[in-house]
Amino acid sequence: MDQYPDITVIDKDTKGWEMTEAANVAADQLTVNPDIDAMFVHTDSRFPGVVSVLEEKGKKKGDVYLIGVDGDPSALKLIREGWVNATITPPMNEYVLGAYAFLDKIIAGEQLTPGKYDINGVIGEIVQEDVGPKLIIPGILITTANVDDPALWGNAEIK
Repeated sequence: MDQYPDITVIDKDTKGWEMTEAANVAADQLTVNPDIDAMFVHTDSRFPGVVSVLEEKGKKKGDVYLIGVDGDPSALKLIREGWVNATITPPMNEYVLGAYAFLDKIIAGEQLTPGKYDINGVIGEIVQEDVGPKLIIPGILITTANVDDPALWGNAEIK
């Protein structure tokens, strides 16, 4: 952040992954710092509470840049409505396929070879950590450009 001296980062924890707690923190911070122009919400299920606070404070869609993590249905809805700018979703299908791709070796007690692997068209990487191998698969940035993609877990239909 040293290269951006005009940016002030405010870091406030919200306990228990609660929407109400996130809304309270947002309300407090917007009262003390009404010129906040961006917020990172660490789980998308908190967005509805934060957006209601923004509306209560007189903010309009686009006044505060909102980005989150999860790609859940509430975030996708708020992206479509213009409140949320982006979220980063875990690639759920690739997580499952990645675990399955190495399951036989894991059951057989074989070592997994560190390196890059194609998991359903996404390049993941196995790295060795102290506790064992870890499969890293990059998240997917969701914006208005791809919010309606049926492959996103937040768009899944429950049958």
